[in-house]
Amino acid sequence: MKIAFFSDIHANLPALEAGYGRAKRAEAERFVSCGDAVGGGPYPRETIQFLREKNFTAVSGNIERKLLEGIAISSKKKKKLPDGKKGNLAWTLLRLGSEEVEWLSALPKDLFFTESDVRIKAVHGSPKSDKDYIYPSITKEGLQQRLDLDLPDVLVCGHSHIPFVKRLSGILVVNCGSAGKPIDGDPAGAFALVEIKKPGATAAKIIRFRYPLEALIAEIHTRHPPGVLIEEYMLGIKKKGS
Repeated sequence: MKIAFFSDIHANLPALEAGYGRAKRAEAERFVSCGDAVGGGPYPRETIQFLREKNFTAVSGNIERKLLEGIAISSKKKKKLPDGKKGNLAWTLLRLGSEEVEWLSALPKDLFFTESDVRIKAVHGSPKSDKDYIYPSITKEGLQQRLDLDLPDVLVCGHSHIPFVKRLSGILVVNCGSAGKPIDGDPAGAFALVEIKKPGATAAKIIRFRYPLEALIAEIHTRHPPGVLIEEYMLGIKKKGS
């Protein structure tokens, strides 16, 4: 079986649609979202609707957690949202319906399942926290500090927006990167395709894909989500202070 793992879509529906199509062509049979499906981009409601329609299994990211913590928005603030990340969270909340909020509320912080005797754990940041990062430089000791006694054969994460595949101490560590907002200098979206074989032989690869960036930019201009810098999408980078 092939499983496609997406992370950090950040309400970028054109990227999600293109990535899903690319994963289907790669013969993915199951789809998992590793958090931060919304926040940032102009399509929060549509992104959740797409994930539900395509039967994605999903875990919560730090953005979903912050949304659910609730942001008190007065009537005055609804007319003039604050700038930056807080403004974007408020803007996102205002565009979600009750069904989308209910979906977010039901998301687990992690996912542990077995496929063909292969034990797979999916998280957003790391098993330690949705704010923790797993970078390509992770060491065996660093990985051990983040795991509990119930060890997986495959650990899949996101959050850093930096995709990689690495095997440490018999565990296949996979970072999906970002489907909707890459920051590694390549504006192409990314997802991880994990091919389930027997334990120890399971393989994974990162797939990059292009998407209609002009559709995203047009919608950013139309909807004006706070704190969004178009040049970050065009260049595949994160500007300092953003």
